[in-house]
Amino acid sequence: MLLCSFPLMSPQLDYAQTGQVSLIRSHKETLVRADLHRGVYMKRQLGILIVFCIMVLVAANHTKALEVLLKEEIKYNHNSMTISEVKKLVPFNVIVPENVPDDWTLEIKTYPWGTKTDFTSFSLHYMDRNDEKMMVSITQKKSIAKQTKEYIPNVKTISINGHLGRLTKWGNAGEVDRKGEIITGGLLQWSQKGTDIEIHSSRIPMEKMVEIACSMK
Repeated sequence: MLLCSFPLMSPQLDYAQTGQVSLIRSHKETLVRADLHRGVYMKRQLGILIVFCIMVLVAANHTKALEVLLKEEIKYNHNSMTISEVKKLVPFNVIVPENVPDDWTLEIKTYPWGTKTDFTSFSLHYMDRNDEKMMVSITQKKSIAKQTKEYIPNVKTISINGHLGRLTKWGNAGEVDRKGEIITGGLLQWSQKGTDIEIHSSRIPMEKMVEIACSMK
């Protein structure tokens, strides 16, 4: 009788092979996780780099971008000179309000009259939507002397962007003018960044004038 015998696999060898397979699989999984973490890290670093580049570009072109934005938002009338043009022709800082109604239009008057360059001052005339009434006028010129602190009737001292300001109420405030409109507003004066600024109006309340002034930065 022929007996057939088959070699039996050693249980210890089987366990060893299984352990090696598990170790290899675990190592591969570790490598995969490392690759994933590396990919996430690289993406995060790339994102930070992109944001940094954008910040640098924005900072470098902030003034130009602001001028473009103002040009797009401001509605000029009467073929007025633009704020960007005025900035190139005056020897002092031009300060523009950001808080004005969207439907106001702007006309810029330069002084002395008749000159085309070397202006000594200018006024921003903000008109209503129909270009019929001047809502507020903002005059600017180079600051020469410091404001004195002597007492002036009807004057209230306030702070505008950290600077001393004077708010003067019109003597006839509350009365009706020739057009049947109630007189309101007044005169607001202060100096900022080497520029003397005056805001005057007879059609908007003092509170609104102060809001406009505080938006001039």
